[in-house]
Amino acid sequence: YWDVDVATSTGTSHGGEGKTTAEMMSQSTFANWDFTNVWQIDEGESYPYHAWQGGGGGTPIIVSNPQSPIPNPQKPLYYNIKGNPLGTTKPTTPGVYIERQSKQAKRIVVR
Repeated sequence: YWDVDVATSTGTSHGGEGKTTAEMMSQSTFANWDFTNVWQIDEGESYPYHAWQGGGGGTPIIVSNPQSPIPNPQKPLYYNIKGNPLGTTKPTTPGVYIERQSKQAKRIVVR
């Protein structure tokens, strides 16, 4: 599977099936996957991830121009889930965001 909402290529696929972000974050999309022993998912908040990764490991981090310098390395930049920059103020609207500081990035959830 791949996420058609964040895919940047408009060419043909070499396999798999395109799904929307909402579908990719729904366990029902992944029929016959072992969500008891092998996989986990934070329904509506993450892609599937291996159980050994612990909670919240499945959302890929995609940022526009990740090589660009951060103006103030002491203050993180925030992006929406599609990788579009939002600025340096932590989002308060419920949703899934990306927080990037220096070369490190992590997924955050605002409830």
